[in-house]
Amino acid sequence: MATPESLGQLSILLVEDEPADSTLLKAILRDEVQRGEVVIQTVRTLKLAYGELKRLSFSCVLMDLGL
Repeated sequence: MATPESLGQLSILLVEDEPADSTLLKAILRDEVQRGEVVIQTVRTLKLAYGELKRLSFSCVLMDLGL
């Protein structure tokens, strides 16, 4: 199975409970996402983030430190 890294993509797990903040980051990276250079998976809780980290591999995790 191909991973984002094997396809030359940066895969980001975004852990953010504020929709506006998630939208802002996605807007900043919109061009890279459209070109297929970046894949963003967004979750709203630490519990969901833990589940995603067990299931998938990510290049980096961006996390709301207030969670």
